[in-house]
Parts: sequence; C-alpha cells; structure tokens
Amino acid sequence: ITLVNADDEVVAVSRDVAELQERFGRKAQRKFMDQEGQEWNRDGETAWSFGVLPVSVDTPSGNRAWPAVVDQDNAVGLRLFDTHEDAWFAHLEGVRRLLGLGMKDKLRYLEKHHGISRQALMVWSTFGSTGALVKDLAWTCLAAVSDTRSAEVRDGDAFEQLLADSRSGIGREFQKRGSELEAVLESCGRVQQLLNSELGESQPVACGEMAEQLEDLVYEGFIADIEPARLGHYRRYLEAMQIRLEKLRLDPQRDARLQDAISKHWNRYLQRIGEGAVYDEALDEYRWLIEEYRVSLFAQKLGTDGKVSEKRLETAWQAVLESG
Repeated sequence: ITLVNADDEVVAVSRDVAELQERFGRKAQRKFMDQEGQEWNRDGETAWSFGVLPVSVDTPSGNRAWPAVVDQDNAVGLRLFDTHEDAWFAHLEGVRRLLGLGMKDKLRYLEKHHGISRQALMVWSTFGSTGALVKDLAWTCLAAVSDTRSAEVRDGDAFEQLLADSRSGIGREFQKRGSELEAVLESCGRVQQLLNSELGESQPVACGEMAEQLEDLVYEGFIADIEPARLGHYRRYLEAMQIRLEKLRLDPQRDARLQDAISKHWNRYLQRIGEGAVYDEALDEYRWLIEEYRVSLFAQKLGTDGKVSEKRLETAWQAVLESG
C-alpha cells in the first residue's frame, strides 16, 4: 500500500493498513485538534496558570474535545485531545512534569544524597552513568507518590495540595526504592560474575541466553521504562537467574529442556518488538509473564507473582494479537 500526499508524493509504503492508519491518522487528528483548539494552545508554562480546567469542551465546529496539560520537558503546555483516554494520559504526564518543576530543589537533593552503595554503583558502571540512574530513580518516585491523583488535578488549589503532599512523601519513597535498586544491582553483579566465569565458557548457549535476558532487564533507562512497582520484583528475577546458573553446572540437559519451553514465548515477544509493534499493556503483561514463567521453571522455591502456566501465556499472547 502506497500513501501519497496532495502533491502525489509518496510519504509511506507498507503492507500493514492498520499501521498506516495508526501512524498517519494520529498525525491528522493532532493537526485537526491543534486547529480546532487554537484558543486552548499554550506553551512554556512552569507553574499552574490554567485557572479551572474543564474536563471537556465543545470546539467552534461543535466537536467535543478534552483539554490536558502536556509535558514539554522543561515546561508544560495545554492542548485539546479528541479522546478522553489520550487526554487522561497526557494530563497525567503533564501534571507530573509540573510537579517536578515545582520541587526541583527536592529532586536535586535526593539525586545528590541517593545513598546507593559504591559496590552497587560499580556494577551499574558497566551499564550507564550514576547521574542518569539517580535522576530516573527520583522521577520514578515522583510518579509513585503522585500519579494516582495527577490525572484528576483540574485547578490551582488541587495542584498546590498535590505538590505539597508529593514533596512530603517523596523522601520515604526514594529511600525505599533506593534500597530496592541497590539490592537489584548487587544481585545483578553476582549474575554477571557467574556468566563471566568458566561456566560461561563451558555452557555458552545457556549463558548466552541468560546474558540476553539480563540485557533486557537491566540497561540505562530501565528504571524510567518499567512501571514503578515492577522494580520490587527484579531481585527475585535475578535470584532465579543465580539459582539457574548454579543448577546448570549439575544438569545442563535439564536446563536445555526448560529453556526450550521458554524460547517459544521469548522469541515471539522479540519478533513482535522487532516488527515495531506498539508496546501496549497487553504486550507488557505478556513480557512479564515470561519472566514469571522463568522463575517457576528454574527457581520454583522463590514463588511467582500470581499464577503462571503455558495456558495463561497462550491466553496473554492472544490478547497481544487482538490488541493489534
């Protein structure tokens, strides 16, 4: 399928109609909303200056639209959206950014006094910079203490109350998640040592698969990518890898059989990502079910986050396919 513009110039070629509709349909919708809501368009704000923000409005042409504060990295803006869902997510991120701007001093203090051990940071040095890590950690903590209320903030008083509550609670959250992160990095270091030992040379296939697994779990920016609660499961995932590596020495044939059960699911997840699929809620659920399945097969004694089985994985995969 070839998509051309008004001047008959080719702008895209694809076999996937849905992908073209998603990519260019959203651009058209955004342009339409920007034109419809010109009086609502604001940029470069660093404090709540929007008065009382209605949940929805009618545009001059009679369309219903939803106004939202939007994240602009070093500031926030205001835009109209043509769906409530898009506006909700944008507003959540926009209010979070505005909270961050309102407590820059607090975030800088936490980043400077992070308390993560030198040993853990030595492990992290093979992945990325300490500055980026603690910045992501602070931002994740802000999300954890504010996101349940951010999307509902529609006026200055509500924003100031949430700012005060977030400033009050983020220190405890940072301490808790910093401790979790330190334990994760120390476990990561132990896994790395095993993968780089003589075991890695004698069992290159299994250790190569686990190296790939580790790369998908821990990388620069992973704190910002995962849901805030996910970090609490990471230590168990890494402990499961340690147990697997210890058992690999004793019975490599067993390890290979169990890995075969994982490979089908992992490979189609990687293929889906490689095809440029949208990383939506269904795909995220499938990805973490695979990790729980690894725990259930290689380190059952650690337990899993909910029930996991081949049947549940297949059901989750169908949800991925149905989500487009």
